[in-house]
Amino acid sequence: SSDLLYQPLRSWDAMATHRPEEEGLVNPEIVIQDLANDGAAGRRLHRYWLTAGKIIATIAAKAIPKSLPRLKNGCYTSISRARTKLYRLRPPDVSIPDLDLLEVEIPYEDPEAEEGKGFLGAFVLKPKGDHQRPTVMLRTPYGNESLLDWAGTLAERGYVAVAADCRGRYESRGSSFFPIKDEAADADAVIEWIIAQPWYDGRIGAHGASYDGFCAYASIGGKHRDKITCLAPTVTSSSLHSIAYGPSGAINWELCIRWIWLVIARMNQPDASIRWKFDTMSHFFLRKKSSILEQAYVNTPATETDLQFFGQRLDMWQDLLRNPSLESPWWADKNRLCDLSQGCPPIHIFAGWQDFFFPGALKDYEEARAGGAEVWLTISDLCHWDVPKLIRTSFPGTLDFYDAHMPPPSKSSQQLPQRRVRCQLQGSRSWLEMDTFPPPSTPLVLHLGAESGLSSAVADAPAVCYDFDPACPTPVIGGASFHPRNCGRMEQSALESREDVLIFTSEVIETETIIVGSPSVVLFLQSELEHFDAVARLCVVQGRKSFNVCDGMSRQGVYGGGQVFCSCTKGDDGSLQVRVSLGHCALRLSPGERLRLQICSGAHPRWLRNFGTGEDITTATNMVKNRITLFRSPAYPSRLVLPVVQMQAAGVSPSSLLSDGSALDAGSP
Repeated sequence: SSDLLYQPLRSWDAMATHRPEEEGLVNPEIVIQDLANDGAAGRRLHRYWLTAGKIIATIAAKAIPKSLPRLKNGCYTSISRARTKLYRLRPPDVSIPDLDLLEVEIPYEDPEAEEGKGFLGAFVLKPKGDHQRPTVMLRTPYGNESLLDWAGTLAERGYVAVAADCRGRYESRGSSFFPIKDEAADADAVIEWIIAQPWYDGRIGAHGASYDGFCAYASIGGKHRDKITCLAPTVTSSSLHSIAYGPSGAINWELCIRWIWLVIARMNQPDASIRWKFDTMSHFFLRKKSSILEQAYVNTPATETDLQFFGQRLDMWQDLLRNPSLESPWWADKNRLCDLSQGCPPIHIFAGWQDFFFPGALKDYEEARAGGAEVWLTISDLCHWDVPKLIRTSFPGTLDFYDAHMPPPSKSSQQLPQRRVRCQLQGSRSWLEMDTFPPPSTPLVLHLGAESGLSSAVADAPAVCYDFDPACPTPVIGGASFHPRNCGRMEQSALESREDVLIFTSEVIETETIIVGSPSVVLFLQSELEHFDAVARLCVVQGRKSFNVCDGMSRQGVYGGGQVFCSCTKGDDGSLQVRVSLGHCALRLSPGERLRLQICSGAHPRWLRNFGTGEDITTATNMVKNRITLFRSPAYPSRLVLPVVQMQAAGVSPSSLLSDGSALDAGSP
């Protein structure tokens, strides 16, 4: 069993300095740090004031003319102070008036451009003078102004920040933008330019979130990977295919439509009107149901979606639909950004439990670790759009990582924590610390039983069935969605009241239980159609409310173009045994809570709905309703399998104290 310790902490600062050795423990394998009583309510109000002040100062700084430098610098100083407090950063080493902001153009080889050269729009923010310093390379397709916050954070602490636009975006000149395709070559161009500068000291770091994280990975995907000292990719992945197409092979429909609509069709419009920009923000960020995007989700055939909703015929969209398999030659230069299995520099991966990038991030962690790299992993309880949570984790974590591996002249090397993996328990403010992920666990099997129950005893209950109608598909609430208003941990009652969703609920938990790892579901089904999806979702019930934890989908059948999706075991009587992986989670179940399992056949619009016909998704228009029957008996033991971490304190008595002072039974799982 794993060694486990509860350590109640009163402040975020205490967490950074706590070491289990100080408690007289002998190499505990897992440490739980509980931050439940650290005055979070007061800190939250303080953050609101700081955030409001930072926004006001940012607007004022842009509006104030350069002819009033003292007033302009005063605004930037206010931004710096708010940023330091908000993100819990070490104090700046350099004041705002002692920084230089330089706009530059970085050349790159471009056969499509005039004279065979293109230029990446960029800026450099650094302490004044040409003293040699470590450099952090930042690149983005969203306009390099979006990187000013990070650039300011780094430059004030003695680093040189180089922030560049991607090829074909904003201030860059040359060939057009295509996701991932040219990122390694452009990273090489930026590195070559940095090496030629007088302030270059031989050390370069790279980091970024989401697509900016693609750019960070690309820095070690070209011919200059040996120039990268360390990198810190955040809520991202080193490959694209696993993001566009899920583990089951189904396309991540919502993500592809929303990202292309926002980034390709709406952004990068230098002459866009205020009305255009407001409509873009409204439809993407503010509306829970956008009239434009909701129609795009259900449009058929899929090949007409670009023309109708993106306003243009896009080769990117057409090729994405026609090449679902990674074996397709089309993916040869558009999938992997780098090889992490050998020669990877020190890397700190920041991820989120409810982020669609998380499966890819975990693969990156495993690949880099297997290759012998120094790998750090931080998993927060957040989704892709939990920006405030992400910033409070990634800003101090990334800066500490740079301070440890390439400290500036004014800073001695930062000592990093002993354990390289930290993950937050979902729905709480507690964190686990461990050496590797996932930790050792014991499988706990709960069978789908009578009266919609979940229990350890094998059930002998009649079969239950539901109908899935692709014309009115089962929606998804929360989870790893790309919708800012429908992602992360959300209450599930509206979904669980639908007739096309089966729910199974456990008895009340009597002893505290820690679940860490990859849950899975084994279902015995019968489907009227050959082509169908099995969707399973693990939830925790607190009182009368149910909240999603993790989920997964398994698509069955052979579809147009000969693509084979997830296979299942077929019995002599026609029954199907389907296994559904629910991804990964870290959950602490407290006494009084219950587990719940949802079973259905859709998660619209996150995954493209199954039409039931097996037609190629590019041209499919026909839809067929399907009836699915679920068995739960000794002959067909449908079940949920949970990875439970056994709790045992090392070097202390058989019982430990919880953060509220109550005792934990030694035999509790």
